[in-house]
Amino acid sequence: MTPKFFGIHFSVLVICMFITVGKSQWRGNTESYKEWEQSTCSYCICRYSGYCALWRNVTCDSLVTKYRCLGGWRHNGDNNCNIPICKPDCGSVGECKAPGKCDCKGQAEGQYCQTLVCSYASPCYPGNCYKKSLCKCNRGFTKENSTSEYGCLQIDTNNKPYIGKSTSVIEHTRKTDNKFLFYFLLDGTDESIRNRTVWSNQRVFNIMHFKFEVSYKAPEPLAERPVYVHKTAVGITEGKVLLRVLDYKNGI
Repeated sequence: MTPKFFGIHFSVLVICMFITVGKSQWRGNTESYKEWEQSTCSYCICRYSGYCALWRNVTCDSLVTKYRCLGGWRHNGDNNCNIPICKPDCGSVGECKAPGKCDCKGQAEGQYCQTLVCSYASPCYPGNCYKKSLCKCNRGFTKENSTSEYGCLQIDTNNKPYIGKSTSVIEHTRKTDNKFLFYFLLDGTDESIRNRTVWSNQRVFNIMHFKFEVSYKAPEPLAERPVYVHKTAVGITEGKVLLRVLDYKNGI
């Protein structure tokens, strides 16, 4: 009898896949790079006469070619890497034109436009700008406060409007039928700055009216208008009234 030998043959199957992600969706300043990714692959473990009787799924590694923006560039979601990056950014007046390069548009200084000069973002008018960022106001104008970044928008104390007439009326109107009962009028026709005290024996007032006639003439000449100021107008923009009603008997 001729002996028969049976044996089992083992083999190790290594599956590697190389995948390239299409570049057609990427534009501008791009670069390619490779990255390993895991996926599921199938291979035959039992084959008879040219067909597979049993398949097995295994985890295999795929070397994928991908694309990204070059350093210093970014996209806004459309994979078009045409937006430069500046870190830190170019401030409120600058524009990033190339990676790490700001265009300050003549309104600031420094690599990243960190120092504002006299411009629409930090105006000096009516006034004169010196040393690029310091502002000297024209006579009759001043800054709103010592820390204000806006120049010369406040009328100075030596440049006040002329109050030709001011009329204050306090009255009482009955709410139930909207009937007017009485009023008291205080008329000021001079420009002197002082408090006026007027006494009345009426106890109840519920409506107040104020009327002013004011004129103003800006000092001449004003400074030459800088290029970032397209139009100017000088005048009165606000009026305030302080009225205190006191109860003489009760002292309040």
